[in-house]
Amino acid sequence: MKTQVLFVQGGGKNAHEEDQKLAASLQAALGSDYNVLFPRMPKESDPEYWRWKTDIARRIARLGVADLVLVRSHSLIVKTRLLILVALLVVPLFCATSYIREFIAVDSALDSGASYDYVAGRADYRTNHVFIPFSHRHRTLIVSSGVLLAAAVVYGSFAISGRLRSRAI
Repeated sequence: MKTQVLFVQGGGKNAHEEDQKLAASLQAALGSDYNVLFPRMPKESDPEYWRWKTDIARRIARLGVADLVLVRSHSLIVKTRLLILVALLVVPLFCATSYIREFIAVDSALDSGASYDYVAGRADYRTNHVFIPFSHRHRTLIVSSGVLLAAAVVYGSFAISGRLRSRAI
């Protein structure tokens, strides 16, 4: 009985046609003891995780696990890694944007002769307000931004070093 190899295509426009060459090359390299299955995935130009997961799980269940090898294309992994990095950077970018917006607002208030009310977040022409550092008012945001930024750096370095290791093999 031949070993079944389920080759999962990458995502994107015309991904099935592009990965067809890889699937044919894999079949040729493995020989006649293997059967490379290369199904077209649903909505390949705009892949949805849950839809592909369901489709792949259904195909694996139909084939059985005893003689199955699963191969995936790299473009989905790259897309997933990029999404993880973006998710890790959302809070730090929000923190930086908040700081810059407030800095500009304070500068504008002071240029116009007003005091800046840090609690209300606006210029006040009647009352003189005490300076409250951004780090005192937004400590949780700064700490979580720092942690997520560090996580993004660590994750990015592992992703890059893994890619470099795989190329060296």
